Amino acid sequence: MTESFSRTAALSGPPPIPRSHRVATGWAVGLLVVIALVTLFLCEPHGQPFYPQCGLYVATGLACPGCGGLRAAHQLLHGNVSAAFALNPLFMVLIPAVGWLLVNQAGRKVFGRPWSPPFQHRAWIWVLVTLLVAFSVTRNLPVLKHLTGTKNDRAFPN
Repeated sequence: MTESFSRTAALSGPPPIPRSHRVATGWAVGLLVVIALVTLFLCEPHGQPFYPQCGLYVATGLACPGCGGLRAAHQLLHGNVSAAFALNPLFMVLIPAVGWLLVNQAGRKVFGRPWSPPFQHRAWIWVLVTLLVAFSVTRNLPVLKHLTGTKNDRAFPN
């Protein structure tokens, strides 16, 4: 009898997470995001030792698609949209899409509605990968070096 029960339990999956745990997790994640944004607002990423460095840039001197993203976010938090766009245009273009996805996900959680991801088709993944590769190659071309937002120093990856 216990064998059939354990088989049934194994097929049904893990037990649901209690609502109180989900709420506590949501508050904890929200608090961490606020702390991260306040830290980013107060401490410019350029030259700060506690911000991560881009491994690709440190190893090769080539800027990845995310290089300059922290400095762009810092500028954006201070209201300098043009400076943020100059540091990482791709970051600025993707912010509305990521924000929309996060708001949709939060709305689904709050209102308990089923959510179908808007970019379900496999072609969207290829579009994103192509965009990332094209941006990476373009921003590292000597002719278009202004797209990197570098300050001609080794602290660029922030």
